[in-house]
Amino acid sequence: MGKFSCGKCNFSCNKEHNYREHIRQKHVIQSKQIDKLEFDNKDEFKCVLSVGTRCHTEIYLKKFSGPFDGLYMSSVNDIIYLMNNRINIDDLIYTEDDDKFSILNNQYGFRSIHTKLDNTFMNNNNSVNNLYDYSTFPHHNLKNTKVQKHFHRCFDRLDIIKKQQIRTLFCLFIHPKYDGYVNVSISDVETLSNYLNEMFNCHLLAIYFSKNQNKQPYHIVKKTENYTIFNINEFRWNFDKIDIELREIFKMFNVNENNLLKYNYFSV
Repeated sequence: MGKFSCGKCNFSCNKEHNYREHIRQKHVIQSKQIDKLEFDNKDEFKCVLSVGTRCHTEIYLKKFSGPFDGLYMSSVNDIIYLMNNRINIDDLIYTEDDDKFSILNNQYGFRSIHTKLDNTFMNNNNSVNNLYDYSTFPHHNLKNTKVQKHFHRCFDRLDIIKKQQIRTLFCLFIHPKYDGYVNVSISDVETLSNYLNEMFNCHLLAIYFSKNQNKQPYHIVKKTENYTIFNINEFRWNFDKIDIELREIFKMFNVNENNLLKYNYFSV
């Protein structure tokens, strides 16, 4: 799950944190009631793995690199496509190779664009900025062979998890207020859950980060045997703004950070 941090602020003196702690204490009763819901895990989760949709999702979860760390996925179809096909370098465009990206490359670094994914937001407006901003790989230049090998190892780890049926909590974090958002419906979540459960020993945790009139910090939208959907009453993705909520949600799933598998488990 990575390091929970309040960044530069001091928890004891920061007014916003004190206010959020006050709200959290008011929410204790509701939270305990949610705790009583039976998350009937067949055994303890050994992996907590991001499947997107934004590049920053991995910071909450990281114990080892996965194939969806640092990626922008505009649809559930993108996730399923990559799980089925991995990454074929013939399907990629590199911003490094095109002079029209030179200013952006110099400012933010090289990126890689996948040509066979849904990425409708990018494709509907073929501007240079959109092509760059909504690249599938906003933090990776797959023209670099070391980066290609990195993703090969990531998919190999996923294959090991599948083959050994390692109990995994897949996490789909959805930010409707973030630039480039394409609607991810409850039906889409169910589609992804059905796909994952055909191959993995898993549960899908989907979280919408959306401000609403509900005064509770978070609530369950829907729960089934194979997936659970929460809404966190906060649209910002900054980790220090939602650490309390995420801690409590992971606690409901009996996720023990000390027992999660790390790099040394996977011989790839």
